[in-house]
Amino acid sequence: QWSIGASMENVDPKGGADTDYLYVAATYKVSAKNTLKLSYGDVDGDGTGMAAGISHGLGKKTELYALYSDVDYDDARDNRTVISIGVSHKFSIGGN
Repeated sequence: QWSIGASMENVDPKGGADTDYLYVAATYKVSAKNTLKLSYGDVDGDGTGMAAGISHGLGKKTELYALYSDVDYDDARDNRTVISIGVSHKFSIGGN
């Protein structure tokens, strides 16, 4: 099962220049516990970024994930490649 979405955000760090990000993203449920995740987008009109990863459900609210992301600016400044591995657990405070 496919899921598709889009994201637009503005990051404005204290004391630095702000950056606009516009991404499209897709997920594909490979099995009951495994989901592939992909995104591609524009970084401030000066470059492109992509991310690809997989998550593995451990329970109703917990998952393991591995993610590779890369941002390439047109003028070759400060290009970034990041590999992330972690655990995500969803919870709420108060309410239901």
